[in-house]
Amino acid sequence: MIKYVILIIIILLSISSIGNGIINTSKYNGYALIGSNSNSKMAFATLLAKKNKTLPFSFTNKYEVSQIFNEPSKTFGSSTGLGRASSGSSNITIGAIGDESSNGSIYVYNIDDCVENNSDNTTKCDYIFIQEGVDEKDDFECAIGSQIAVGPNFIVSSCNNNLLSSKKKSSPISVCILDLNKNSKNCSNVLYLEKPVWKPCIGGKGQMYTTALDVYENKIVVGLCGICMSPNRSQIQIEYNSAFVLIEVANNTLLTDFKAQTTLRTESCPSTMTFNDEWVIIGYSEEEVVDMYYKNYVPSGSSSSSSSSSSSSSSSSSSSSANDNSNSNSNSNSNSNSNRNSNSNNNNSNNNSLNKIKDMTNATEYRLFDSISENRATGYGVDISISKSMLIVSSTGDPTLNITGNVFFYDIFTDNSSYPVRSGSKAMVPNLNYITTFDYQYGISYFGTEILVISQDPTLKKMGFNFYSVCPAGAEWSSIYYKCLICDAGQFKTVSSIHIDNSSFELCGLCPGGYYTTDKVFGLSSISECSNFGKNKCGEGEFCPDGSVYPLVDIPVETNSQTFPDLDESEELDFESTFYNSCYPYFLIIMGGMIVLTLGLCLPWPRNHQTKQKKVIDLFLKINFYDWDGEEMTEEIEYFEPTLNEHRISISSSRDSMKRRLFVRKRRTAVKPVKAVEAFCTYYFLVVLVLMIIFIIQFQRINSDISTELRSLGQASTQLTPGQIYSDAEYLKFVDSSSIIITLDLYGFNGICSKDELKLTTNGCQNKNYMGNCKVETEFEVIDYIPTNSTDLTPLSNQSCRITANIENGAVYSDTTDFFFDITPEDTYFYTQRIIYNISTNNNKSSINTGNSYVTGVIQPLEGTILRLGATVSILSMMTMISDCKIKSNNNGLSLIRPMIERCIYDPQSYKEFSFNSNSTTYLMASEYHSVSPTFQFNIHFEKSVFYHYVMNSHSTSFGQIITVILFAILDVFWVIEVFVPAIQALVGSIEDHLKKKQELQSGEYYDTFSNELEGLIKKGESKKDHLISKMKYGGGGGLS
Repeated sequence: MIKYVILIIIILLSISSIGNGIINTSKYNGYALIGSNSNSKMAFATLLAKKNKTLPFSFTNKYEVSQIFNEPSKTFGSSTGLGRASSGSSNITIGAIGDESSNGSIYVYNIDDCVENNSDNTTKCDYIFIQEGVDEKDDFECAIGSQIAVGPNFIVSSCNNNLLSSKKKSSPISVCILDLNKNSKNCSNVLYLEKPVWKPCIGGKGQMYTTALDVYENKIVVGLCGICMSPNRSQIQIEYNSAFVLIEVANNTLLTDFKAQTTLRTESCPSTMTFNDEWVIIGYSEEEVVDMYYKNYVPSGSSSSSSSSSSSSSSSSSSSSANDNSNSNSNSNSNSNSNRNSNSNNNNSNNNSLNKIKDMTNATEYRLFDSISENRATGYGVDISISKSMLIVSSTGDPTLNITGNVFFYDIFTDNSSYPVRSGSKAMVPNLNYITTFDYQYGISYFGTEILVISQDPTLKKMGFNFYSVCPAGAEWSSIYYKCLICDAGQFKTVSSIHIDNSSFELCGLCPGGYYTTDKVFGLSSISECSNFGKNKCGEGEFCPDGSVYPLVDIPVETNSQTFPDLDESEELDFESTFYNSCYPYFLIIMGGMIVLTLGLCLPWPRNHQTKQKKVIDLFLKINFYDWDGEEMTEEIEYFEPTLNEHRISISSSRDSMKRRLFVRKRRTAVKPVKAVEAFCTYYFLVVLVLMIIFIIQFQRINSDISTELRSLGQASTQLTPGQIYSDAEYLKFVDSSSIIITLDLYGFNGICSKDELKLTTNGCQNKNYMGNCKVETEFEVIDYIPTNSTDLTPLSNQSCRITANIENGAVYSDTTDFFFDITPEDTYFYTQRIIYNISTNNNKSSINTGNSYVTGVIQPLEGTILRLGATVSILSMMTMISDCKIKSNNNGLSLIRPMIERCIYDPQSYKEFSFNSNSTTYLMASEYHSVSPTFQFNIHFEKSVFYHYVMNSHSTSFGQIITVILFAILDVFWVIEVFVPAIQALVGSIEDHLKKKQELQSGEYYDTFSNELEGLIKKGESKKDHLISKMKYGGGGGLS
């Protein structure tokens, strides 16, 4: 039973201690040493060097492969280390490469000689010497090579042996003292810690190993992990116990005044460690947490000033006192039991452990200050590194879950009251500024101002490396140009005073909203410069989101759509409508001709043709359908006509003689005006009747084979009778192939507005032959946008860009169609202050298609946010089917029939009616500017529907229907004329009276004068005549006097 338990412990411990899978690396003084990939078929280590190690890393001073080290062992390169050693009067760089095979060994190299003697990569660099592990020497063993660190004139390695073995003694570490001036071929001395430094598993069985170590100056930190087993009847309880020990190397000896401090984490072993004068940092990759211990830290109450949760320090035990060890171990076990009980009720063991740690208040040199974790990271804490003011933590990621690894940068410092503080993540790898070769299993090594990041592909067989350097305030690193670039307009970077040389890995952030910085100002180094650099505060009615480079006019965020023309009315063609539509112009022409004919008959003709006029009038007046009173059509009228000669007439002796013109009384036959109206209307009716008869004949010739009924699909019908519903096969025959034009206006865009920044993909849009995606033409145009009247800004780098995509006629759209606009500015992250989109049909004007539909809208960030990762605009595209008809007409001679429809089909270039459906936009907090993909994806999603509409309805008409319609039309015309006859007669009568009065005025002056002067003579003569006639009639006598 115990043997199986021990086997389980060994398996768990091996997985816990060396199973993190990252490639070990070390960086020092312009060199980098990369260990072997355990998944590779051949074990080798790689040496990288700068051309000039005294100059900063840059495009002209890159790290390049200088040497490849390989040995026959398959475990060669499992660990690496770089450091310095004294040789003569100077220092040289020493490289150490571990090999875990057998009892382990360490290969030691003079890195300076390897680089100088192998500038052309042709000479193999040999090791100086090999340190071998110890195998059962005086019942002592130490298998080295699994973990290595190099300090000044010493090399430390962990002993990969069970430290709780009762049969063989071992040491947590092996320290090879280097004195190359005396012994250049081997360690001058090898130091061990043979006394137990810490005893876990009190009262139980278990094993203990060294799982992590690091070197800082002449100090060594060692992470110890014990797997303890406590049999309990039928159950076996197993838990992890861990501690760390600080050891100092002085005068080629190990100072024994050290203290072991338990961590009280019971779920895993430390996977990596790092430290400096103030901090000890321990990473637990299995628990995905990093514990921070601070020297002489005294918690204030129950919380710290850190941005994360904090807790008290752990307990410690001293190797110099067995009683102290016993007390410490008992405390450890009691807390472990408490943790086990807590774990049975709660799966979150990290929080339980921290709660117990807070209860531990023993006075120790280091106390737990904070525990860090990142929800978005897998394998967090697999590798860590530290500087005076910065903590760097990496994660592995998980290819099976498609979760990439990361590297996080934190600021760690003490405030003005000497209180420890940790900031949130200031930057993260990978991103556009910190590009990595691959995306998983990140290993890191930091030295000076540069960091090396090792990455692996999803198969964990390929390896890549990348270097980055810190940058000063107002600048950020660019992996594309291998140098620091000043912050863009609208951005700033502040470096706190805690950083040496006033530089850090932090990236430029966006200036706060409400201000604009103009695109002529770069490299701002503080947030105060964003708001105080010139008069750049946005005024009333202006819109300035975070990172603005000029103010925009404040407009509401809304969408508009319009359809033109509006095809709501349906058209139905039948005989009656065709008759009136065709013949009404002829009605007007006939009416005009009849008016001219009537005037020609009724007005006086010349004297020698007056007899003919009378005959013609008598002939035409014989037919009158509107003579209801039976009066005579003509009348005899008298008129005066002046003579051609002048006569002198003496009126009285007392008056002068005067010249007067004589008038002759005449008579003539004239048509009564009211009767002329009746005759006019009669003949107008007869001519229209003849026209109708001709129309019947011509219409019947065309009407013989017309039968067309067009209806579009009834999917969105508002009609009471939806009519024909098409089958799926018939539906597929109707293909929407309208042209579309899409316009995106990006205001305050930080790109250069070129086609290289756009990738357009389509889904559900094909060529008319269904062979491949539809053709889309894109154009880019820089908009010279002057934001407001109150500024004279001229955009330079951050400009307004218009992207136009034109889909020509002939494209075939599916029921759902997507256009994906992936916009990635060159060498930077996407940013824009506002997007205005417009989607419109692009129809050419024709007889059936004269208008366009469009949808336009505004997208802009909310307060404190930016636009990214993308936006989706969903549009309902309703296709109204329009007919394309063949026309049939009578082309032989005079045609009274307008062209009629013979056959109609649906035109694929039908009207498209757009309407806004929905809008989904992703926003990021302004602080997450560098956290996600630099690309913005604008997706336009079309959902196609068919709008119900009667396009055309025309049928052949029966001859009986034609005759019936004509008869009713004749009656309509007859009675309509009858209605207008009295009105016309009254009008003509008033005109006749007016003309008579005018004629009397023209001739009455002479006639009246003549009558007044002769009136007495005329009356006297008439009196005598009447008397004579009377006398002769009755027999009276008398004569003339």
